[in-house]
Amino acid sequence: MPPEHFAELPGPVLTPPDDEELPTGPPASPLAFWQTLFLAPKTFFAHHFTPEGRANFFAMASVLYGLGYGVDRIDAQLMKSEMRGTLESSMLNEWPGYWITVLFTALFGGWLWYYIAGWFYNVRLKWAGGTSNLSLSRSLYLYSSVVVNTAILGIGLVCTFINEKPNDPYADLTAWDTFSTALLLFMSYYSVYVSYRGVTTVTDADPYKARIWFLAIPVIAYSVAYVALIALVAAVLL
Repeated sequence: MPPEHFAELPGPVLTPPDDEELPTGPPASPLAFWQTLFLAPKTFFAHHFTPEGRANFFAMASVLYGLGYGVDRIDAQLMKSEMRGTLESSMLNEWPGYWITVLFTALFGGWLWYYIAGWFYNVRLKWAGGTSNLSLSRSLYLYSSVVVNTAILGIGLVCTFINEKPNDPYADLTAWDTFSTALLLFMSYYSVYVSYRGVTTVTDADPYKARIWFLAIPVIAYSVAYVALIALVAAVLL
């Protein structure tokens, strides 16, 4: 995923316009930066979401975002293979093949999705009555997505050590399975809240329209997707 803030590196550089109103002040420590993003997003966007802060932690955010994206995509592919009855022959269902594919997906798919989703984030910002700013929109998308993608990545890493395979349809349901599913659901919705806090803190979007485009519609979309997934899995199992 190409950097958007490191002007010394080759490639397109996306920088905020000179008149962009963003928080200013001394750079946050790594602990304060990440702690406030996850635990106090309003404080994060009000005090730490500076151009310098975004640049300092962009590399780490990119890694977390990309790997989480890769794990999510490969897990979805494994679920499709299970429903088609081709899971046993899939190289993805062995941990070495799984993580190698995750890395490639993070490098290429994550890079592409970052640009596409960041662009659409800017479209939603304009629909919410805010001033178009593609660079800022991609930053807001990236850092809010890190919240849920870090959870996805963490769950994948733990599963690597406790499960024989990435997807074992014959394994008994465990306490970890229940906890990780609940955590993923919570972080998915929480990332929506983080995104909403970012938009309402650092952009000029209309508060009412922002609640529609960055809170209500994403929550509805997640809910419909999860209900459809549960129904599909239940149909296969029953």
